[in-house]
Amino acid sequence: MVDHDALTRGDPHRALTATPAGGGTVYHGWTLRIDQYAAFADALAACDVTLHTSRDQYRRAHELPG
Repeated sequence: MVDHDALTRGDPHRALTATPAGGGTVYHGWTLRIDQYAAFADALAACDVTLHTSRDQYRRAHELPG
């Protein structure tokens, strides 16, 4: 579970209060700007969680002309 409002306000660590540490995950939610997604990935990495979609993959899929 991720607090999307905290994530988009620029507080990715607060957004992860209900996220268990360790393992891998997939973000399935509203579209984020690449800087928000990157901050989210960094916050998850600090909890030893890996996103299956890298920042570069996310950027290519969500930003034009990618």
